[in-house]
Amino acid sequence: MRIRLHGSEWVEDPSWSTPLDPASREQALQELTELVGASKRLLVVTGAGISTASGIPDYRGPQGSYRSGHRPISHQEFVGNFASRQRYWARSMFGFERMADATPNRAHAALALLERAGKVRCALAWYFYRGGL
Repeated sequence: MRIRLHGSEWVEDPSWSTPLDPASREQALQELTELVGASKRLLVVTGAGISTASGIPDYRGPQGSYRSGHRPISHQEFVGNFASRQRYWARSMFGFERMADATPNRAHAALALLERAGKVRCALAWYFYRGGL
């Protein structure tokens, strides 16, 4: 389920599960343009999906490591267990090449333009783990 701002309140919007027809897409883009234009400061909240076009796989996506059995390490395990920290950093080195080859995509460029225009003051990458903390 996704929600969107409608007027001054958040409402469930099931239409996000299907592509917009051209007229509705144009209207949505116009509404977004007006919202951004009228805003003094925006907080952009993104997730892993913003970087998939850069070649960085979505953790829970079809090619993500979560599907192959990898589970995130908890903070408690990381700080409390030397072997867990070693495993974490070794795993990070294994994925470094993919990250090093990644380049900014159109979404990143758009956010950079909005930031240079003084519209975006903060971007938050929200990656959450449903299994608990």
